[in-house]
Amino acid sequence: MKPEKIIRALSLLLLMALLTAMFIPAVSAIDVETIEKYSVSSEDSYLIAKNTFDDFVSSGALDNEIFKDSQILSNSPLLIYDVNGSILFHQYDITKDGKKLGFIRAAGSKVLGSTIIMIQETPDTINYHDIILKSEEIIKSNFKDLKHPKPQIVCYNYPKIGIMYDIINNKNERKKIIIDAAEMYIVPERYSISSGENEIWSLYDSITNEQIKTKVNEWNKEYLAIESVDNNNSQSSKSYTYKKLWGPANLVPQINGVWCAVASAKMIAYWYGTSHTMTHIADVMDAWNHSAVPPTPGGVINSKELSYYEGSPEGLQMNAERVFAAGFYWMDFKNHIKNSDVITSSIPGHVRACDGYAEYSSGSKYLHIFDPGNPASTGCTFWESLTGVTKVSYIFVT
Repeated sequence: MKPEKIIRALSLLLLMALLTAMFIPAVSAIDVETIEKYSVSSEDSYLIAKNTFDDFVSSGALDNEIFKDSQILSNSPLLIYDVNGSILFHQYDITKDGKKLGFIRAAGSKVLGSTIIMIQETPDTINYHDIILKSEEIIKSNFKDLKHPKPQIVCYNYPKIGIMYDIINNKNERKKIIIDAAEMYIVPERYSISSGENEIWSLYDSITNEQIKTKVNEWNKEYLAIESVDNNNSQSSKSYTYKKLWGPANLVPQINGVWCAVASAKMIAYWYGTSHTMTHIADVMDAWNHSAVPPTPGGVINSKELSYYEGSPEGLQMNAERVFAAGFYWMDFKNHIKNSDVITSSIPGHVRACDGYAEYSSGSKYLHIFDPGNPASTGCTFWESLTGVTKVSYIFVT
């Protein structure tokens, strides 16, 4: 291994140790009062969602054949909370002739630093009324001594959704229980550094008090540009550009709950003309839990993930470099996409493929994400804020 590769590998281990320390407590780095001080009203979030959606459709960033004549009808969003009880998203469905096509999640607080967090190009498959009823039955059957549980829709592991109950038992002990909305299981309270393994965390967790002023200013800048256009002022301050390389057929869903890195690699391998099977990629990445007999699918450590793209004779044997979030440069990423090359984008505990970018001259920046695991059976595609979502690292493949 070349010396510079060794240095990068050691740097990665140090970064992951720091990230582990950062995400172990499921509490906000900033307090709830600060989050709520900068909360976004439903009126403002609706204005933001409607105008941003119109821009994405008119530019072609959202498929015009699918989204033409669709709209955001309701100005009463679904409120999605974080695991500490603060509003995280205002969710608006995108509909056409009464049919849901996708949805937009606008920031619930300015401290996220971005007005829009994600625009999903497929419908929300969760029937919230039904899952709340089912989750109540799970709570009653597992916690018979509880008092007055109240359900709350939460994003417990972005972008995963759950139903959270703040339980008080007959000993007056308080405990938070989260039931995954897609698969209806009680989410275990565990923390990991291997991609593909569950953990409970909030997008607010990584925001420090020192970042609040900058984050709020970024949100305000985006909002003022949107408000200016809505008031029929000049649109020259909000020009919009984008590029994406893939279509819906490029999406590969992961075949279990932990092989997100494997499925993302399969998408990328196919783009470069290689048709490796999931099992082959998993073998190269050593994505197996060897403590089980026989071994079962497991998460992937970062060095093994990178070795699939370069280094291993059984992998793609291409040039690849892991770039930590702190060292990510937007222009480098844009040039990478312009050269028809793709990347992985990792958030805590999860790996996705990325094939495109979008940006406003006013400052908003988005990644086009192919997520193999949400939901696990089908995956999904969406535009995601660069700064509004906690990023861990990227792998640039050429």
